[in-house]
Amino acid sequence: MEPDSLQNLLDGEVADLAVSGHDLHFSLDLDRSPDLLAAHQLPDPSFWILKLVQAAVSARSAEFKVFHRDGLQVCFGGRLSWEPLRRALGDLSEPAEPWVRHLRLALWTLALHQRRDLTLSLRDEPGRLVWKEGQPRFEEAPRSWLNTLSVAEITRDGVEMYDEPLLALLNERAAHAPLEIICLQHMVGLDPRPLTWLLATGVAPGAGCYARIGNPTPESLAPSFPGSVCWLLDGVVVEEEPLSWASGRLSLQFLLPVDQLRTDLSGFTLVDTEATRETREREIARLLPGRERLEELLAAHYGRAKKRHRNRGGVLLAGGAGLLVTGFMLGGLLVVGGLINLAASRGVDWEMLQVDLDRYGRMADAGSGASAGAGAG
Repeated sequence: MEPDSLQNLLDGEVADLAVSGHDLHFSLDLDRSPDLLAAHQLPDPSFWILKLVQAAVSARSAEFKVFHRDGLQVCFGGRLSWEPLRRALGDLSEPAEPWVRHLRLALWTLALHQRRDLTLSLRDEPGRLVWKEGQPRFEEAPRSWLNTLSVAEITRDGVEMYDEPLLALLNERAAHAPLEIICLQHMVGLDPRPLTWLLATGVAPGAGCYARIGNPTPESLAPSFPGSVCWLLDGVVVEEEPLSWASGRLSLQFLLPVDQLRTDLSGFTLVDTEATRETREREIARLLPGRERLEELLAAHYGRAKKRHRNRGGVLLAGGAGLLVTGFMLGGLLVVGGLINLAASRGVDWEMLQVDLDRYGRMADAGSGASAGAGAG
């Protein structure tokens, strides 16, 4: 968000207010703005890693890697250049491309707020930016193969404090980004939930409006994932609205781009305006197939699951019965497993799904159920 936009935002928030008969007006001190934004713009200082992801997505990188090597290193692709970044760092009023704004705030947060030394190299660009003890300078260096940010580790009593929470933050906020993210040798975005995704609509995740419909695996005893509406800005979730369903047998996930919708100063909270509500309802209704199509998908899914469980249960019962004489414990376990599978093969109670299917139908037909979580019980 540029300074003129910040000023307009501040003016707009107080346009209709008055104190003791005097109009309110806030102004920005551009000389102090980098320090103030570094300290207060992001919801949490650790969000600097998300700003780097957004910079990578804006630059159309296909990969994003975080690892330890003489501190913390972050590497990503995409074509960046020094000139727009130099201008943006030197003049806050200078209009900047999205990748510049994201990268600039990440650098400010690290160097000015957390007071961490860092070095930045850009892909195929000579030189590097060195930020030490709060002071930036450019120096000569060979060209780099990738955009690389090296950050000195925080030490406490002489012991390095590694950024392990970064992995959890990336999994929470950047799992849908349209690039491969590896953090500390862990792949970001792997979904451990026991779900079967039945249908996906829209464009690729993270690149536009996208939805997927799922169902918990029948044998799963884990809590189901009812789904959510995720608002994304350059691949990062800025806000997530949870959904809930009465039956626990349905999951809907929506990935919607923020685009021109308003956010607060942090960029990580949507301003609840009429435009946001209308966009949410319109896109959800556009993405969802009709109720009849969902019923077909669920019937086919449960039909396959029923056959699978019946066959598996029969095999386990037969094997367990044969082993009961010679190996009571193993045979007993197989018999129990067989009974569980036969119980699961009875299928799903469709009456449990009727309330959810009715609500789903309203969402698909009119988009009026985007706030499904508010009415579930």
